[in-house]
Order: sequence, then C-alpha cells, then structure tokens
Amino acid sequence: MRDGEERCPKYPSMLKSECSHCQGMVRGTASNPHFSLREFEYEGYPMVEVLKNGGQDTPWDEHFQFGERKAEMLIACIDVLRKFWRSTDDQRRAFPPQVVEKSGLRIQVNVETEFVHSGERIYCPFLRLETLSPPAVVKGLGAKKCEAICAVENDLNKWLLKHQPQRLKDLLSEMRLILRRMQDETHAPKVHSPAGAENSVNSDSKATLDGNLSKDELWKRFQELAKKL
Repeated sequence: MRDGEERCPKYPSMLKSECSHCQGMVRGTASNPHFSLREFEYEGYPMVEVLKNGGQDTPWDEHFQFGERKAEMLIACIDVLRKFWRSTDDQRRAFPPQVVEKSGLRIQVNVETEFVHSGERIYCPFLRLETLSPPAVVKGLGAKKCEAICAVENDLNKWLLKHQPQRLKDLLSEMRLILRRMQDETHAPKVHSPAGAENSVNSDSKATLDGNLSKDELWKRFQELAKKL
C-alpha cells in the first residue's frame, strides 16, 4: 500500500485510485447501472416494468412499463435500439428512418428531436417506433431507454416465451431445423429439396431457415436462439 494516498471510506484496505467502488464501476452505480425486470398484471394482462438499480429508469417517466405487444416490437428492433444507444447525439439526430420487418411485424422507425414533458419542451433525440400492422402500437425511446432494453433483452425474451406458447414452439422448431441442417451437411451430400420443403417443420409452426446460411452462420443462429430459453 502506497503511503499518502487516499483510501476508500467503505473498503479502507483499498486505495481510491484502485477501488471499483470509488471509481463508480460497481454494478448498480450511476455510471454502471443494473437493469432488471419487474413482472406484474394490469387488469388481468401481463406487464413488465424496466428498473434501473431497482428504481425509476429515466427522469421523464415515473414508470417504464409495457405489455406483450410493445415488448415484441422492442425485441424486433433490438439491433436498431443498440445502434442508437451507442451513437453520439449528433449521430442520433441524423439517424435514418427505416422499416424493420421481423417476427411477423413491420415497424416504422423514425427519430424525433424534441418532446414536451410537464409543459416543458425538452430537446433530446429519441426513437419513435410504430407498428405498421394492426393493432397499431407506438413507443418512444431515448438513448437511456434503448440501453435499458438492450440490457434486459434476454429476460424480456424469456418473459415473452412464458406468456406466448406459440413463440416458444416456433423457437424450438427453428432450433430443430438448424440441428437437422447441420447434421445433413456433416454426414451427407447436399440434396436439393422441393421448394419450401426444407423450411417446414410442422403445420402449426412458423419456423423457417435461410437455405444460404453457412455452417458457422447456422451455429451462430442456434446460439442466439438458445440464449432466449
């Protein structure tokens, strides 16, 4: 221990310069927040709330809450949310409008640069997501909320699977498709099946698989799906 240097008041054996607590790097601090989900029901419908360090996520909303439909929309746009969160303010203001098509949803993504909160106009870029297929759902998210959704992505996926049996069935069907494709490519020559045959698992599943994926890409996709279970 070097003499003359300040020590952490909570952990006196540590120098402040070497202590993660003093440097604000401990999980659950302002600079390294811990995000989590709280499940509840509203009028019989399953809902979740995203918590930051166990409490309110942003200064603009008392509660960051939503149901299944908005959760589906957020998960479908997770790559867009992650890119927006990691961008600078200038990059966010120039964020290009786009349409995301995933998991049977079509979602229009635009950037707004200001909003009104309690009568005060706030100048801060945020994403506006709107489903293009009924029922129409709209959700606005700034960079902090995008960060929060990315942090709880796996937990949010598991929550959706718990409340949507068909989603779980489709996920497992796609995983079986991948394993079957990888096994075929390992032990047998490539056989061209009739159009659509290799993309179907059973009549009540929506699982499909891109026939052009390499073995490495198939394995990567399998690992992505496994994280959702």
